[in-house]
Amino acid sequence: MRRYFGTDGIRGIVGEDLTTALVEKVGRAAVLWAKAAGKAATGSDPGRVLIGRDTRGS
Repeated sequence: MRRYFGTDGIRGIVGEDLTTALVEKVGRAAVLWAKAAGKAATGSDPGRVLIGRDTRGS
């Protein structure tokens, strides 16, 4: 199995390495993690999610 996630985030070529199915799986896993982390958190702060994007051309 190829490794997609490293210290710099998820890397690969869109449509080849980063398929729709893979991106969907990663998104679903992130939601499950966030839900679990939210249940474990205390206080009124629901938490935050940061989504970034690299706009540089390859």
